[in-house]
Amino acid sequence: MAKENLIRIAIVQNIEYEKCRELVEALKKQHVDAILVCGGIGQCLSVLEVNKKLFGITNIDDDTHVVKALKNREAFVAGSWQLIEKNVCIGGVDAKNPVQNVERLERTILSQCSFAIIISYYPLKKSICAKAEFMGRSLSFGLKSIFKNKSKQIKYLVIACNKNFVHSFCKQTLDSEGLLVTTNESFISLLVDLQNLDVAIVK
Repeated sequence: MAKENLIRIAIVQNIEYEKCRELVEALKKQHVDAILVCGGIGQCLSVLEVNKKLFGITNIDDDTHVVKALKNREAFVAGSWQLIEKNVCIGGVDAKNPVQNVERLERTILSQCSFAIIISYYPLKKSICAKAEFMGRSLSFGLKSIFKNKSKQIKYLVIACNKNFVHSFCKQTLDSEGLLVTTNESFISLLVDLQNLDVAIVK
């Protein structure tokens, strides 16, 4: 597989203060194209100082201080798109405004995107990998509307991260153009095969 068809990403979430320094040092040593933050970094904002491409959303426990820190880093992607590299874009669905986030992603997807990554606090509807509940209600979101009626075909990867998911890592094919990955890990590295639409854990 040609190198240009592969991207390596690190995913972090729910970092405890006691583990912050160790994680930051590990991220500095990682050979990754991007770091994806799935919330829970209030006790480890120094992760935002790692000198690598970084994109993030917030979880249900994050306050406005975390949102501001991500925005100051120009890394906040809830309801918006940014480019990871040429033709590969990333958007986010955070914990507190998922409906609005999906609507904004639908309206604003970048014309240069041929591969889209969406990071989310919630799993997709009909996911076999994970369920999320709040006050006894099952929560999920749909994203077909984001990619329907587009002028070109877009492959996409949804990464749902939540400490309450049962599986540390689960992968589910959604359709011929889409893949879902869920994780409850505080730190995991993945190799994404853009051409064959596949993901593998990197040790």
